Amino acid sequence: NSYLLIYFGVHQPSYWDFEFTENAHYTIELINPWEMTIEPMEGMFSGKVRVKLPGKPYLALRVIKGEG
Repeated sequence: NSYLLIYFGVHQPSYWDFEFTENAHYTIELINPWEMTIEPMEGMFSGKVRVKLPGKPYLALRVIKGEG
């Protein structure tokens, strides 16, 4: 429950919506395996969140639950 990995494969969404609990905070990282990069998104997230994505294939999001 403290770690989530979403792999998009050939799909190229321009955003992804989350509905996190209000009493916890989450960090989100964009993983590009082809370019071998991990780009953290600024801030800590809770509640309803829309993450903007670059619309490229084969990306992933890593979500890590932090301390409340």
